Amino acid sequence: MLTHSPGLDNQHNTHNMIVNFKCGSCNHVYNFEIGTPVLDKSFKLAFEINPVCPGCGARDKELLTEMGQSILTMWQMGEI
Repeated sequence: MLTHSPGLDNQHNTHNMIVNFKCGSCNHVYNFEIGTPVLDKSFKLAFEINPVCPGCGARDKELLTEMGQSILTMWQMGEI
């Protein structure tokens, strides 16, 4: 899923993204709005808003699902 911030242009780095995750603690699958993803100088992916599992409240335990990975790959390729 992808939502566009009002008033911003259509470049891929201006989107607020909703990405699909699976919790590494409780295995709950959920969608989370990560804001704008960025790549740092070493090309490591970072999220503007860090995911929190709605099932157990775990932080830093998120795993990308296949759907989540597809969305981020499309973003990185400039397709969204």
